[in-house]
Order: sequence, then structure tokens, then C-alpha cells
Amino acid sequence: MSLFGRIFGRKKPRTPALEPIEPQAEAPTVPNVSKNHPISPVHPNFSFVSSDRLSCPCCGEIILDYRFWQHMDAEQQLRTWWDAPLAITSGHRCAGHNKAVGGAEKSQHLHFATDNTPSLNSPRIAAITGSGDRRMAIALGLLAREAERLGFTGIGHYDSWLHLDRRPGDLVEWDERTRSV
Repeated sequence: MSLFGRIFGRKKPRTPALEPIEPQAEAPTVPNVSKNHPISPVHPNFSFVSSDRLSCPCCGEIILDYRFWQHMDAEQQLRTWWDAPLAITSGHRCAGHNKAVGGAEKSQHLHFATDNTPSLNSPRIAAITGSGDRRMAIALGLLAREAERLGFTGIGHYDSWLHLDRRPGDLVEWDERTRSV
């Protein structure tokens, strides 16, 4: 008797051979999803039908692979830690849209990345006083450190948003801020 049989007291069931999966010619898209669509809620605070721009704004393209789901799991953890909204202003981009907006030729948005604008109503910065620019800079700095802790490996600093991605390899961080606070 097999090990399976000794453990479960019966013969291991035979499973039919699986047909090989044909590679898809195009990335799957999320067409005009409704609130009842089974993939609408990505996480409690992010969905395809909210104002979050997860898919390409020009054609709706999005690649729903492991990078997307790992990214969104970590994005939800970041949102929970922040305890206030994080608006995703850019997610996946098709090659045409990426070129149209001046994105890098090998932009991580072609796979999946997010640009996040945080709410300044987070209890994490409640005691911070001063101008909105100063509070935003502090908020983005705090979010960047937590994002790194959560495994994001691409972190871009901008005046009013934070770029996050989970590229392979070591942490890559850049600073494109134009304002000093």
C-alpha cells in the first residue's frame, strides 16, 4: 500500500491528465466591471470599480498575475497601517499609454505599479503642524519607510505622490521632488 493509503486508509485516487494551458496572446483586460462583478473587490479599500486607477485608463488593460496580487496585498497592508485613504492615481499602463504620458521605456507600470497620493487625515501625522506641503512630505516619507518594510522594491518620491512597485532584485529608490519644505 502507498504512503497515501497508509495515512488515509485507501488508494490514492487517479487524476486525469491536465491539458496544457495555451499562453494568452494578449493581457487580460477588465472590461466595464460592475459592482457585482466577481473580481470587483481587490481588497477592502481597493477595487476595479472605485476611483482607484488599477487598469490602464486608455484601454482597460491589466495583467492579473502574481505581481499584481502581491502588490495589492502589500498595498492593502500599507493602507491599513496608514489608517486613512491612499488614492491610486496610476496603476497598470499599456505600452501606448505609457509612451503617451512620457513613462520610462521599461516602466514598472507596464507590469504593475502604483502611484499613491495619501490622505493627510491619518492619525500617523495628526500631531504634525505646518503647511500642507510640509505635512505631505512627512506623510510620503513615513509611507516610503513602511512600504520598504512591506517588501516594495521600487520607491519613487514625488512632491505629492509616492510610486511603488515590486520589481525583482534589491531596493531601488529615487527622488524627483521639486519643492523643498
